Amino acid sequence: MSASNQEKDSLVKTITQGTIYITAAKLYFIVSSYAIYFALPRLISSELFGIYGFVISIVSIINVVLVTGTQQTVSKFVSEDYSKADSIKKQALKLQTILAGTITLVYFFSAPLIANIFNDPALTRPLQISALIPMFYSLYAVYVGYLNGQRKFLPQAILDCTYSTLKAAGIIILALITSSVNGAIFGFGVAVIIAFLLAPFVSGQSTNQEKGKISITTFLKFQSELLGAILVSNLLQRADLILIKKYISTDSVIASQMAGYYTALMTIAGVTYQAIVSVAFIIFPIISKASFEQQKDEVKSYIRQTTKYTFMLMALSATVFSSNARVVLEVLYNKEYTIGAEALTIAAYGLMFFGLIYILTTIISSSGKPRVSLIVAVITLAFSISINILLIPKYGIIGAASATTIAMFIGVLLASIYIYLTFKACFNLKSVISVSIAVICMYLVNNILPDMLINLFSGKINIIINLMFHIGIQTSIYLIALIITRELTSYEFNLIRKVIKA
Repeated sequence: MSASNQEKDSLVKTITQGTIYITAAKLYFIVSSYAIYFALPRLISSELFGIYGFVISIVSIINVVLVTGTQQTVSKFVSEDYSKADSIKKQALKLQTILAGTITLVYFFSAPLIANIFNDPALTRPLQISALIPMFYSLYAVYVGYLNGQRKFLPQAILDCTYSTLKAAGIIILALITSSVNGAIFGFGVAVIIAFLLAPFVSGQSTNQEKGKISITTFLKFQSELLGAILVSNLLQRADLILIKKYISTDSVIASQMAGYYTALMTIAGVTYQAIVSVAFIIFPIISKASFEQQKDEVKSYIRQTTKYTFMLMALSATVFSSNARVVLEVLYNKEYTIGAEALTIAAYGLMFFGLIYILTTIISSSGKPRVSLIVAVITLAFSISINILLIPKYGIIGAASATTIAMFIGVLLASIYIYLTFKACFNLKSVISVSIAVICMYLVNNILPDMLINLFSGKINIIINLMFHIGIQTSIYLIALIITRELTSYEFNLIRKVIKA
């Protein structure tokens, strides 16, 4: 076997194993996150749950910007030169202490102002408590990027699973003890601090290290552009909920209740997006390194495969939640939350488009162009805010779901056009048509099937069993449609076997 083929086989093995490890960690993150969102409505009132959803949306914008931006920046520079991994980690920790510390202080002292803007003084204390989270979370992210850049996906997955466990336990236990939203948010903060303290032990030290430093100017320039892109991207993800709290009602209690219902339905729709986060973790260091080394054909191949399979996966997930919206809400929450069923039918595809934006802008940023990702995100956010402000007062949460979906679709178009013009590779038209046909088949079958296929049990158990049968039949139809349109061939099935064996 030639050295070139050996290198390709090694990369394939790294990608498949990394996909398994990171996907498993993200699935665990999803399960633990949904445990939080399913437990809290039973531990606190819908009004307090709405406050929790709002505060976490605000702090998550800061968190995801700092965490994802820091992780991807560290990953990029480490992936380009493994021999300086420890030096880069050390530098990044110092820089993040200053950056995150400053942002945390500004956020803490801005809490009363935020509460005043949204006409709800009850928001002040929860917002201030949540200021615990960004500082330590961004430092934790340095270790994630350090491992990701070296393609040490197993330790990265272990670290993420540890954090997910601590977060779920902290939030649920303290909410149970205190019966308050403040306790739940404080539990989140404690979990992040513990995860940060454990991170050095999980990540360890690298071998064959050289002394040296990267240019702080180069590091900060890339990070600042990336942070801007991620900030706007996550404002895009959270803008609808924030605008619901502001525009859906002048009554703060009603606004919080509607925010609670919307938080619940978007939590479900978010499964579609969360399902492909692991893909971004895998492709970022790989495309970054390939772009750095001017491997144009490899970059094109990664883009084609990534866009094809992520769209295929997310379309399936979005259609499952969209076509079964009312039943899913009733099963996972209770009948009170089925008020959001029609909005979930639409929002499931909005989060699918957001997931595609996330993947596409990850590709753009990893190729060294975070500024382009920022421009795409800003334009999309402008559309989202404008359409949400227009539709929320008239159509409520259905208007918010519709506005978000329209804006996300525009973002996908913008990012796709740039990637195609730059790399001559993106979504394949045949694949888009095939997946669309498969989605239509899923909807048609679900409409034909009776709500109750089996009546062996009573109550919620019977509803759950029938939901599982519906999803199973829909998934089978989806796969059959893709096989008939030759979107799934022997190549894909052989690839699945390799992944399983890896």
